[in-house]
Amino acid sequence: MPPSATASVEGSAGVTMPPGGVDDRNEPFRLEEGQDGIVRLVWERDLRITGNMARQAMVAVDKLNSGRHRPLLVYMAHTNALDREAREHFATECSPSAVALLGETPVDRLLATFILGYGGAPAPTKYFTEESDAIGWLLETTPPPAS
Repeated sequence: MPPSATASVEGSAGVTMPPGGVDDRNEPFRLEEGQDGIVRLVWERDLRITGNMARQAMVAVDKLNSGRHRPLLVYMAHTNALDREAREHFATECSPSAVALLGETPVDRLLATFILGYGGAPAPTKYFTEESDAIGWLLETTPPPAS
């Protein structure tokens, strides 16, 4: 894990997914840009995330961030699996300044552990089961943008 990155697991209750469906570009995820400065990546439920899906998602996040380093909240509730290439891709350098993984099941927690333990994360990364805790941590972890 890079020296500036941290990883941990926290939380114990349910997850509230943002409203709306998955992106209509036929991708298994959608992105939202919050007024709080947090980018939200929402994966479809009951999904097996492949390396190609992970690459597409992170390219989309980097494009949305346009060179800025902003916090990323990943809704991964009820993800079925991550293949090896997806875990490798999530460990590569990207634009998020910090990443909160938000899940709700024991499988979600296990998959987050695989992400956190697979060669580290490119930014501080933590697992949560409460959205408010995840948002609080992201806002606390990420310095405000320079004016």
